[in-house]
Formats: sequence, C-alpha cells, structure tokens
Amino acid sequence: MTVIKIPKKPTKAFNPKRPASALLLSQIEHLEHAVGREPKRIKRTEGQAARYIGELTAELLRQSQTTVAPASRVIAPPAAPVTPGMTPTVVGGTKAAPTKAHAAFNRTLAARGKSKRKTAKKKTTKRRRSR
Repeated sequence: MTVIKIPKKPTKAFNPKRPASALLLSQIEHLEHAVGREPKRIKRTEGQAARYIGELTAELLRQSQTTVAPASRVIAPPAAPVTPGMTPTVVGGTKAAPTKAHAAFNRTLAARGKSKRKTAKKKTTKRRRSR
C-alpha cells in the first residue's frame, strides 16, 4: 500500500481569538437557515464560530433523524392572467411579484411582441496574431 504523506497544518491556520472570516459567518448564516433559526448577525471569533457551528450541526442532525413529512411548495393559482415573461407566484417564495421596473419592461416587451434581444447575436471570429 502506498503511504500518502499529509503535511501538518500551519500554526496560523486556526486562531480562536481572531475575528471570524466572512466565509465562516456565511456558513453560520446558512446553517441557521437550515436549522430554522433566525440569523444572529453578531461578531464572533473563530473559536466562538467553531463552537456555534458545532451546536448548529448537532441540531441539524437531530432534526434530520426525526420523521417529519417535508413541506411541499404549492404554486398558487394566478389571480390575473399571466403575461409572457412573468413567472407564477410561488407560496413561500422570496418574491410575490416583479419589481415595478421589471413589470414595466415586461409590458413593453409584450406590447412590441419581441424578445429582449433586438438583433441577432453576432458571430465573432478569432484572428490569428501574426508574428
């Protein structure tokens, strides 16, 4: 069997007193969302972040071992006729309707009967560089 040597981690790789990086804070935010907790946007050190990530991971594991029927996402029936280019409203989604600017843009496209691109995309050719 071939032995694979793994280098030791640098001594500066983990410092429990150093402020947590954006990557760690983002991971905490995603874990809080997965567990179902309200995100706590507080400053943490790497040590505090490591302990809290451990707690959230344990809670997520406990939740995954319980047998609960998953929540289904239901598409609500459209209240008004859906215009081309607009997506139907999803219950539990992040946006119920497009922004005012996007809705106005969709109306102008529907009135013109055209797509977003005015002209066909030009094909580009690569030129050889002469030496």
